[in-house]
Amino acid sequence: MREKFELSLTSKIIDVMTSYQLSKYKYSQKALSNSSVNSQQLSQFQYDGWKLAGWKKPYRIEDGDKSDCGKWVCYGCLRIENHCNNLTTNNTGPVVVKPTKYNCNRLSCSECHTRASYFRSLKIDKRIKSFQKQPAFFTSTDPLIETHVIVSPNMEIQDTFESIRSKVTKLLLDVGVVGGVLIVHHFRCEDMKYEKNGLHFHSVGYAPKAEVDGLEVKKQFRKWKCIVKNKGPRKSVRKTVSYLLGHCSVKERKHSITWFGKLSYSQLKNPSATGYDIKELEKIRCCPMCQERLVRLDYVGIDRPPEDIIYDDISNWKRTPKSESIYSYRKST
Repeated sequence: MREKFELSLTSKIIDVMTSYQLSKYKYSQKALSNSSVNSQQLSQFQYDGWKLAGWKKPYRIEDGDKSDCGKWVCYGCLRIENHCNNLTTNNTGPVVVKPTKYNCNRLSCSECHTRASYFRSLKIDKRIKSFQKQPAFFTSTDPLIETHVIVSPNMEIQDTFESIRSKVTKLLLDVGVVGGVLIVHHFRCEDMKYEKNGLHFHSVGYAPKAEVDGLEVKKQFRKWKCIVKNKGPRKSVRKTVSYLLGHCSVKERKHSITWFGKLSYSQLKNPSATGYDIKELEKIRCCPMCQERLVRLDYVGIDRPPEDIIYDDISNWKRTPKSESIYSYRKST
């Protein structure tokens, strides 16, 4: 009787456990259970909602949005009395004009994702370089060098995205990457198209001598069937990250960019703006000839509006009324 009672109790417990869904924050270093491997419930779960960067339509004011993505606008300086002594043009007292484009700064926008990738790569490069001022960088036994590591999880694992990313982070730390940025890619390039499913992660961070532990890589492959490729030291972190962000995966309320290890937000603060950064920003916002702040201009000439910095005649330009100039120069750049 006692054995029958224990058997029935065990079956009831199993029924209750299987009735609950697997937590999306599940994380275990042990072998994956039957609930997360080859499960119909979690089939392709890590791909749900993820799209390729640049898949979404741009904002348009006529559609009721708040911006005109990709629309050319011009800023310039009309103080021609201060532009007399110049060697850039034969015109006497020219108007300085700097064209730019409205940018929503979304990786999902089909019009702005290229510029958004570039701006994010500047911030990522600055944060990675700021780690070189930390004590952990100098106290390392081997020199820490920026490197690019790719981790491709086993395609047969049918687990949640958060769980897979946690395991990838732990794996990178185990093979020798002390910290860096992690960029997710859900699609692989085939025939110049990113349509083939293939979840993998790109890490750009620091590793001793820009190398990973080969024995540990082999051990992790036997354990998780995860492929780790070290692409070696980087000549330019910004260019590498900008390229990776150009075809990364994006999803609403999910992060395509995360930090781990000694470069995580809990261990490294974001670098503050320096005097050099402020000086460079002022160069963009101000006239290169008289150093006055640029204003929004409307083109009234008969030719096409310019798409590059020019020194033009004042008769082709007028200042935009304040009621129409609803966007700041900082937003558009």
